[in-house]
Amino acid sequence: NGVLTWKFDGADSRYVASSLYTGGFVYAPNADGNLYVLDQNGVLQWIFETAGPNWSKPVADEEYVYLTSMDHHVYALNLSYANTDLKADENGSKIVVEKPVWTTDLETAVVSDPLLSDGYLYVGTIAGKVFKVDTSNGSIVWTFQDDTQVKSVWTEPTIVDDVLFFATEDGYIFALNTETGDPVWNAPLASGAQIVASAVELNGSVGFGTTAGNLVVVDKDQVTAPSITREGSIYTAPHFVDGKLFLTYVGGDKLVYALDENGREFWSFSTAD
Repeated sequence: NGVLTWKFDGADSRYVASSLYTGGFVYAPNADGNLYVLDQNGVLQWIFETAGPNWSKPVADEEYVYLTSMDHHVYALNLSYANTDLKADENGSKIVVEKPVWTTDLETAVVSDPLLSDGYLYVGTIAGKVFKVDTSNGSIVWTFQDDTQVKSVWTEPTIVDDVLFFATEDGYIFALNTETGDPVWNAPLASGAQIVASAVELNGSVGFGTTAGNLVVVDKDQVTAPSITREGSIYTAPHFVDGKLFLTYVGGDKLVYALDENGREFWSFSTAD
């Protein structure tokens, strides 16, 4: 019914990334450099301090939560901490994590959400690099960067049939072998517009939304389907649920579309409707 249950106002800056909810706790990264962990009643449990803004959503497995930061690092943290594992903050409250389980330097800032799959993290950076990181110890398994396309990565990687898909800000779509990090295609696919939204999986293919309003759909063999186009720009990840593809737009005559995977419209919505 929309009644406020609780709120937390202990952060000093914006929440750019989505929060993670798992195991009864909320893990909320903030642009002030801190990860705030709250219980279901909004009570602060602990804080982890990084050296830069946090614009990426954390991910977690059964043991750890993983945080990527604009301070160039990825961190592994316990899902919960005993009081004896915490140090005092500036007010004397023992709520600050002393040190992470492990830390890995990714050389430059991360603003995209990481992908966690089968014990590995796949992380894109604003330098255009993609890293595969072993979650057991933080070691880097492989690094990929296309020397001709070094624009930043804002999209969360997506895996379909053991192929890792991601896009760069200047609109190029890449497909990599998840084991080796080697390119699957001879050249990346040019979408013709900026891509800052993560992809959606569509029955063995992936669809990337562009700032030109197109949904570019491609499979691991670089076979493309006809683009789905509406007026406006796509800045958020599409969703495909029960045969319906949901796209949200900025700057168009409609805000939300529900389509089939061929682009036929079920319905659309705008604030004027």
